[in-house]
Amino acid sequence: KGEKPNRKYIITESYNAYQINDGRHKYTMYELPGHPELLTDIISNPGETINFVNDPAYAEIKNQLKQELMQNLEKRELLPLHEDRQIENIRAKEKSGKKNQKTSED
Repeated sequence: KGEKPNRKYIITESYNAYQINDGRHKYTMYELPGHPELLTDIISNPGETINFVNDPAYAEIKNQLKQELMQNLEKRELLPLHEDRQIENIRAKEKSGKKNQKTSED
């Protein structure tokens, strides 16, 4: 067995979302119109059925996680975020040869 990595956050991504996890909270931002957000607390709500993103009690943790995530995305040159990352839009771009190109519409 190796040593446990010393890290504060885990950042993951899918075809239309980025997520940061601090071990208790998960903050997700989607690349969809309006950039919907999701904040879950896996201790108080292990089924992750409640979105705490607009709960004032979670405002500080939301802001902290969002800031860390945005700094990570900026460092990796992934900003600005797309707003049309619905699967049908992604497939249409792939077919037209625009797979990894951002346009003024993104």
